Amino acid sequence: ELAMLLGNTGRHNDALPLLEALSREAPADVAIQRALLAAQLAAQDHASALLTAQQIEKVLPQSALGPFLAGQVKVAAGLPAEAGAEFERALELQPAAIDPLVALVRLDIAAKRLDAANQRLGAALTAQPGVASLHLMQGLIRIEERRAVEARQSLAEAQRLAPTWWEPYHVEAVANLVAGDDASAYAAYRKGIAAVTDKGMLSDQLAALYERNGQRDEAIKVYEELVVLEPGNLVAANNLAMLLVNHRTAEADLRRAAELSERLAGASNPAFLDTRGWVLLKTGKALEALPLLQRAVAAQGENPVMRYHLAVAQLETGDADGARRNLEAALQSGRNFAGRDDAKVRLARIEAAATNRAG
Repeated sequence: ELAMLLGNTGRHNDALPLLEALSREAPADVAIQRALLAAQLAAQDHASALLTAQQIEKVLPQSALGPFLAGQVKVAAGLPAEAGAEFERALELQPAAIDPLVALVRLDIAAKRLDAANQRLGAALTAQPGVASLHLMQGLIRIEERRAVEARQSLAEAQRLAPTWWEPYHVEAVANLVAGDDASAYAAYRKGIAAVTDKGMLSDQLAALYERNGQRDEAIKVYEELVVLEPGNLVAANNLAMLLVNHRTAEADLRRAAELSERLAGASNPAFLDTRGWVLLKTGKALEALPLLQRAVAAQGENPVMRYHLAVAQLETGDADGARRNLEAALQSGRNFAGRDDAKVRLARIEAAATNRAG
């Protein structure tokens, strides 16, 4: 229970030693092995996760579960062909298993192998017409085939069969976005949020859509609703704090961002560290912010936003050389990020000051 709590609050590095110890003590306990595999995937330790999937297969040699999980690991590792072979092996063990079949259809859709996807799915739907995930896959295929009316019918059936499952609502929203109908996409997300039990995923997607469209106040409202309904949702607290501190300047909004960021204390997730540090910096606490931002960059140095945030903290604490290195790294990433224009201005100022000193 402690390991699961740590994992659910983003502290995967703390959860892993507990789960590894439990795994050694109870190697035949599939629930423990699955929890370990989830933590390993969260930590992007694909090699260890694959070993855990193989251990599950040793415990359940006639089950599709082990090969299916191995396939998921290989999908996460960016190895679709190897993943497909694992999913095929899972179906050989249990021909009626739904999860590996759905995983294969997803791979076919991603690779634009729509004939193969339709062939797999047709027989499965005939045999098991009451499975929501099969109708969802049919909806995805029809979206790819530009058959919008039929796609909506498939998605409506998936929603009818599994009204509290988030993904059919998300796919409906995406289909509307592809058709250029933002209003219907918003409506699909709102319908899903009202129906599902775990509202975090759809709320995140709705807020992200509002933000992309420049409707930041609406995005903030979505997250405010979510953190009231799910006060333990750290992703929502993180995202709301960042929206407030980046786009609001009122004292009350900064206090709210600070309160939300405090919920992230103790989490090792680099995004949470970055948010806590950035909020501290924006509220005038650069010295407290600096070590948090350094830890975030140490974990995800390729992230230009984190580099930019650290550079600002370094400038405010007198480390112009460190700031220059991080600004250069952020700008040389080639990626667009919030604060890119400010990063260019700050780097130009540092270089101009260095030139003046040299002169």
